[in-house]
Amino acid sequence: MKYRPEIDGLRALAIIPVILFHAEIGILNAGYFGVDVFFVISGYLITSIILSESESGGFSFIKFYDRRARRILPALYLVVFVSIIFAWIFMSSGMMWDFWQSVISVPLFVSNILFTLENGYFEVATNIKPLVHIWSLSVEEQFYLFFPIFLILLLKFSKEKTMFILACIAIISLFLAHFNQYISLSFLPLNHTLLRLDSFGWSSFYMPFGRAWELLLGSLIAFKKPISINKSYHQLISFTGLIAIILSMIFFSSDIDSPSLYNLIPVIGTVLVIVFAKNDKGIGKLLSIKALTIIGLLSYSLYLWHQPVFAFYRISSLQQITPASFFILLVIIFFLSWFTYKYVETPFRNKNNFSRKNIFFLSFISGVLLILIGLFGLSDYGRNLHYSSIISSIPKERINMVIDMKKEGLIAGKKGALFSESFNDAKNKKIKILLLGDSQVGNWNRAIASNNSLINKRYQIASINIDALCYKYLIKDGGVPKYCESSVMKLIESDAISDSKYIFLLESFDKDTVKQIKHLLLFLSSSEEKLILVKNAEFTDLTKLSLQLARDTDISDIFSSDVKQFLFDNKLKKTTLIHKEIDKIADKSNIKTISEYDFYCTNNECNLFSKNLRPFMYDSMHVTDVGAKHLGKKIFSHLEDLNQR
Repeated sequence: MKYRPEIDGLRALAIIPVILFHAEIGILNAGYFGVDVFFVISGYLITSIILSESESGGFSFIKFYDRRARRILPALYLVVFVSIIFAWIFMSSGMMWDFWQSVISVPLFVSNILFTLENGYFEVATNIKPLVHIWSLSVEEQFYLFFPIFLILLLKFSKEKTMFILACIAIISLFLAHFNQYISLSFLPLNHTLLRLDSFGWSSFYMPFGRAWELLLGSLIAFKKPISINKSYHQLISFTGLIAIILSMIFFSSDIDSPSLYNLIPVIGTVLVIVFAKNDKGIGKLLSIKALTIIGLLSYSLYLWHQPVFAFYRISSLQQITPASFFILLVIIFFLSWFTYKYVETPFRNKNNFSRKNIFFLSFISGVLLILIGLFGLSDYGRNLHYSSIISSIPKERINMVIDMKKEGLIAGKKGALFSESFNDAKNKKIKILLLGDSQVGNWNRAIASNNSLINKRYQIASINIDALCYKYLIKDGGVPKYCESSVMKLIESDAISDSKYIFLLESFDKDTVKQIKHLLLFLSSSEEKLILVKNAEFTDLTKLSLQLARDTDISDIFSSDVKQFLFDNKLKKTTLIHKEIDKIADKSNIKTISEYDFYCTNNECNLFSKNLRPFMYDSMHVTDVGAKHLGKKIFSHLEDLNQR
């Protein structure tokens, strides 16, 4: 296949916005569209290679996967191995739990599925995940695994029929992407994982079903069917395509649904540039200038390195990236990318340096090693070893600030389910309160139990756990997924709803599950006035924040106004949007709400530590023992206020 320098220029146009977007310095809020450009280019190049070799009779699946392995895996695995070293040094126990899972997902090519289940590409917490960007490589790897086989089978028919079938699949994929929220497979017997995927959408941001159309549009233009457009218009069309890409990145934001019809703008723009731009004229010549082609050649390594560099900068400091720090980090990213391109990418692509057998062997061994390292990190021994290495570098007076997330989580799990699902003595005169929801119910259970002597005098508590994903089945006849069966039946058959004076809904809602409240309201229609929606408090992982604060020797007072403002600034961005949605629902249905942030924060300052410097939470929202005592007192105070109104 003939080298096209303008495509490397197009790669540069894709990678620069992605880097700016992940830096979060307020430039190109839709820079993530650069990934869409990459998908189109990948579809075009891969299909061009397959068509060229199949037409000459020289296509081989072994040769194809050999090239893909050489192109993708050496640099990718290098970045992951280096990230492991920095993660061990700088990450807290809570962050390491997620990190090890992301490490394991890389060689299995399922990073996109993992991050779909973790949910939230545009949340603040995502910017401290060093490997979150690997989701797009997983989508491409999944495409490379299945598409060549599918295309070779299709080519047994005519090219016209092949193109027609690919176009139909692309249209279906775009339809699935745009109408993702309306498509559900919940009628199937789904487990919890599949039910979560179904809730977020099978064609959501990370998933291949909603991205296939972008790759397939690139694939379709590789067939090079004659286009009856006067050549004098080619430059105008390619210019229009370039402008479409740039303007979409400037004027759209992260608030739009993606992938969706909005993505058609940069995708069609990319198609127009690839088809009509020529490297010796106009836009093609512009994209072929040396500076852009060099960035394009480095684009893969730039993509691999930029997110870990940004993430570890944020993790190791108490600051977000500023324009000044961005420039320094950019120099580091370019140096690492140049080094990787010159000493890893280029040598591994050379068959004289590494035979096919060696490439497959090294790829397999490296992948297995990453999986084993990840599993070791998730094990009790690995966790304890990491925790010991962390506290060895912390001043003795601040060791209390460093918590073991897994250990605290196990304690919370044992102490979370403390109240029965009904009121044992419904006839007594105590005020009856039903707690309803997910693990946030466990938070309140622990909090109330920690202050039982205070609360038990006036109040009787019952609690029922139910996932927001199960609300819709409270008003359906049959077809309840196995995961929801128990909680749905308990709630339907419970007398606690009618016996209670107040029902507190405690859920860690996201933008998808908050929409499920309407189903619960229909179920509680006769008891709706009892309902109180609790807007839960979520912060950037407190194991991270407390570790940062413990290490920062410049901070003499953990309870200073500066530290409290820092903690306030680390409220999760997503909760602001979710709380607004909850308020809309509450206003519409005349339902009370309370915000847990009021239990921790006042006047733009938050206190998340006890007097002996123990954190109130062991992750972003679940309370430790001391956090439970603090929360319980606040709950009691709120209940007293509620009953005096």
